[in-house]
Amino acid sequence: SSVSHLGVVIIVLRSSNSLGLTGGLMIIITHGFSSPGIFYGANCFYSRSRSRNILLNSASGQFTPIVSMWWFLLCMGNISAPPSRNLAAELTAINRLVNTDFGLRVLAGVLVFLAGAYTLVLYSGSQQGQKKPKFRDRSQISFIEQQTFLFLVLCVYFLLLVIILI
Repeated sequence: SSVSHLGVVIIVLRSSNSLGLTGGLMIIITHGFSSPGIFYGANCFYSRSRSRNILLNSASGQFTPIVSMWWFLLCMGNISAPPSRNLAAELTAINRLVNTDFGLRVLAGVLVFLAGAYTLVLYSGSQQGQKKPKFRDRSQISFIEQQTFLFLVLCVYFLLLVIILI
């Protein structure tokens, strides 16, 4: 999904439009919070199961539902689901491509679709399925992990609010 997001940014930078450049910058910033959050969630699952295999970690949400909730919010922010800032960023960026080359519009649409499809497959593959007795550490999420997820989700969905508070 990172390659797809950066591909859209490169296409928008090529258009040399100020509003498009603003949209591209917003994509980079919001992706800079959602993607590390997804990796952080994957690490939380890994630290509990000691495996990086998605098939072995399927149904991990049944053991750690709070991590699954945070991971769901970050995945939805990554695929530009409302009300994430990534949605506004991609709409702003792609809106600037409407009056440009038809091939660029198609390419940007394909890249956005691939980013969303990959993230949905990742989330559903890791959260759905039968329970596996693989989880050695069934401890709940720690306070530090909870605060990290909260900060990342706030940045993805309410970036302006977080900047004002800091």
